Amino acid sequence: MKFPKKPINNDRDHRLVNRRDFLAQGLLASAASLILPFNVQAQDACDLSSIAGVENPMIPVIVLDLAGGSNIAGGNVLVGGSEGQLNFLSDAGYRTLGLLPSELPSLAGMVEDITGNRTSPTGLLFHAQSGILAGLKATAAMETRQNTDGIIFCATSDDDTGNNPHNPMYWFHKAGARGSVAQLIGTNNSTSGGNSMAPASSIDLAVSPLVIQRPADALNLVGMGARSRAFAGARESFILRALDALSESRIKQLSRRHMPDYVKDLLLCKLSKSQALLQNFTPANLDPAQDPAVLATFNNLGDGTQQRTASVAKMVLDGYAATGTITIGGYDYHDGTRTLGDQRDRQTGEILGRILQLAALKRKPVVVYVYTDGGVGTNNELDPVSGRLVWSGDSGNRSATLMMVYNPTGRPGLTSNNRQVGHYRTGGSVETAASPMSNSVNNLAKAAVLNYLALHGKEGELESVVGDNPFQGTMNRHLLFRRIA
Repeated sequence: MKFPKKPINNDRDHRLVNRRDFLAQGLLASAASLILPFNVQAQDACDLSSIAGVENPMIPVIVLDLAGGSNIAGGNVLVGGSEGQLNFLSDAGYRTLGLLPSELPSLAGMVEDITGNRTSPTGLLFHAQSGILAGLKATAAMETRQNTDGIIFCATSDDDTGNNPHNPMYWFHKAGARGSVAQLIGTNNSTSGGNSMAPASSIDLAVSPLVIQRPADALNLVGMGARSRAFAGARESFILRALDALSESRIKQLSRRHMPDYVKDLLLCKLSKSQALLQNFTPANLDPAQDPAVLATFNNLGDGTQQRTASVAKMVLDGYAATGTITIGGYDYHDGTRTLGDQRDRQTGEILGRILQLAALKRKPVVVYVYTDGGVGTNNELDPVSGRLVWSGDSGNRSATLMMVYNPTGRPGLTSNNRQVGHYRTGGSVETAASPMSNSVNNLAKAAVLNYLALHGKEGELESVVGDNPFQGTMNRHLLFRRIA
């Protein structure tokens, strides 16, 4: 039976005296929803310890899903041959990646690092005219960028499709990433939380991502949305006391009923978690719009992209969620110009920079993994506005993914000066024979997980996390990050 919701009268002391009153306000689920997975409680078993905080947490992970097939390699992050980023491709090869002869990386001043150094650049290397780098420099402080490094994975990817199994978020969770309220979150209502799929063998429906697109969604995870203002202070204490009473009476009632023990356990678990969530979380600590660090980092929470990014990033960086995926559309930008592509690339950099800057303000390490479905290439046509080569069409054999790591105590260490996994042919396309991941998006996701594990000194656990080790015997070429946590 459904009970109509009764409006709360804030001008008088409305008392919630029984379960029907709670149901009327939507504060308790019906018996059916107690038995079935509901909201955040569907993501884990009845273990209340994580609600109070996760001990020894692994580094939080944020995934950026650039939907449409953007340029990452060459025009943004430098790519080279088998000896690394500075093992330059042919002039014609770089042209297919969007670079004119006057923009070749071999020319003075055309290679830049994340700090803006062009004289003696170190760390992950960008093209000096990279839109991603420009956005990073605009939104992340110099100290933040000095404590950040990254690697680029050279691998093919299918064009314009969500069927690429790019997203390793389930494997990050299996590796040990944990959240106190939710495990996986994403901006899309999909199995991966994003546009591209998760590898089929990684999917664990018990932790399917919850949708977070705006600050209100974070509050709703623990039932603290619009109702939270009406039940502040004394009323919240009253709710907790009522839940205590319900728990006691429920135990007595269940002991007399003939139903499976696991159903009784689920009912009691629901009540216990409702209590724990209300006791440990308030709008002030969950709401991105009330977080000073968020407000200092994001200058326009009315903008949809910033709103989604801020909401997911706060949940992950504060430990409320283990891994979050942010999908950004509009990256199918071969529209006969170079202008749109450069604008989108800068947007990527700004988003990436804001995430890193928020991590810096919170003194939290973070991994940001950036991928796109496919890639893009150029021909000989020039954009009359920018004078640069026009992006002429999709080109999945010119794809790449990017992993950035921020460490508040100093730049992450790497096993070598080579920040490139796999490599490109001199003609400007991925060398598909360079690595087991060069022509396999599944293995590409595993390479990302390998380097995430290495940040914790757990690279030996790869097979137990992803099911196999496709890099057996070639770990030195695929494992680039050293332990920081």
